[in-house]
Amino acid sequence: MAFLNEMFSVFDALVAKYGAYKVETVGDEYVVIGGGPDESSSHEGAEKVARFALDAIECVKSLRAPNGAQVQIQVGLASGPVVAGVIGTALPKFNLFG
Repeated sequence: MAFLNEMFSVFDALVAKYGAYKVETVGDEYVVIGGGPDESSSHEGAEKVARFALDAIECVKSLRAPNGAQVQIQVGLASGPVVAGVIGTALPKFNLFG
């Protein structure tokens, strides 16, 4: 957990740097969008996420897993419309679908 916290803290700083939006973390997955929650053009949103991703790849090169292994991340980009809302009643959660 300490290692994921260290890595995600680096990513949080990159989110702030590029004006992206951290949607959630799921296990070791870190989900970011570029076009929300404030609307921006699709080009601007894509650029935010692409710059975040490229910088994240560079930043993890200086991190080491608890066993000393080099950290590698996998990056995926998608574009298109999304819908957002709060789902659930027991533990309401904001989610994006698209």
